[in-house]
Amino acid sequence: MGLRDKVATIVGRAQPFEVLLRAQHRVGSPWLLAITYHSAASPERTVRFDPGVVDTSPEEFERQVAFFAKHFDPIGVTELANHIETGAKLPKAPLLITFDDGYLDNHDVVLPILQKHNLKGTFFIATDYIDSRQLFWWDKINYILKTAKVASITITYPQTVELKIDNASSTEAAIKKCLRIVKDTYDLDLVKFLDQLTELTKTELTPTTERKFADELLMTWDHVRRLASAGMDVQSHTASHRVLQTLTPDNLEHELHRSKTVLADRLGHRIHTVSYPVGKPLADVPHVKEAVKRAGYTLGFSNASGVSNRWSFDPIEVRRMAAPYGMRPDTFSGYMTLPKLAATSG
Repeated sequence: MGLRDKVATIVGRAQPFEVLLRAQHRVGSPWLLAITYHSAASPERTVRFDPGVVDTSPEEFERQVAFFAKHFDPIGVTELANHIETGAKLPKAPLLITFDDGYLDNHDVVLPILQKHNLKGTFFIATDYIDSRQLFWWDKINYILKTAKVASITITYPQTVELKIDNASSTEAAIKKCLRIVKDTYDLDLVKFLDQLTELTKTELTPTTERKFADELLMTWDHVRRLASAGMDVQSHTASHRVLQTLTPDNLEHELHRSKTVLADRLGHRIHTVSYPVGKPLADVPHVKEAVKRAGYTLGFSNASGVSNRWSFDPIEVRRMAAPYGMRPDTFSGYMTLPKLAATSG
């Protein structure tokens, strides 16, 4: 346990944390808290895919939601957009509970828990995958390399890299390298890259098999519509979940507009918010921020970037805290009490 986790644990166990949280409801919290989840499942459920997207188990999420209901005023992004656009007041201790991507457990597990506690959540959907019934690219990379029929490969696009996949450790390292290539390579032809991996590894992944996997992991549009009908906010996580900083100007515009249009058509409501794939802040890429604004978004969310000051935050770069899997309840309480700890928790 690192120093920050130790401090958070001490705060979470101490009686004063209850006092601090109660004070928020009297004088108001200085923070606009937003927490990011992706999937609420056991890691074993995604053993063939990317376990890193599992931020919480159903049991752990239930405890955390009960904590939110007791100590915070959870809102959706619609309330926050109204605050930006009309000056509507926020509650004293605002908290946004957000889920990225579009995993099926968001509907099957997360929605009933939120409804049980009468809380609102926000779900950011990567629209292309809901339409195509294909695996998210990070899950596909995991599957390809974990089920490879060879011990090593040498990829040549977009660069020459030798990947060893002869044991669990080397496979994990190879997965990380491939994920990094997708996240960092400018104007990457993703289909070409994934097809190359499939061919070189001799992995058996037919369109029929991939669709079966996608149906097990991803929501359908009926699931997404049920979230919206239940009073949850459903907004954009772009179309194909490509890191916006890596896209050409034309592809950037297309990515932001396509997801917005598809969601509006499918759900029949206004799409005003986007969360950025991989969650990178946009401070160093002003052209991306301008593209987000041109696409008509009022709000944009980064991830694992900390917390925003509720009185002075950039609406196109609202910060969010990551929700790490398996965090002890007292440590979690400490982070939520002193959220600046989570801003630098690594």
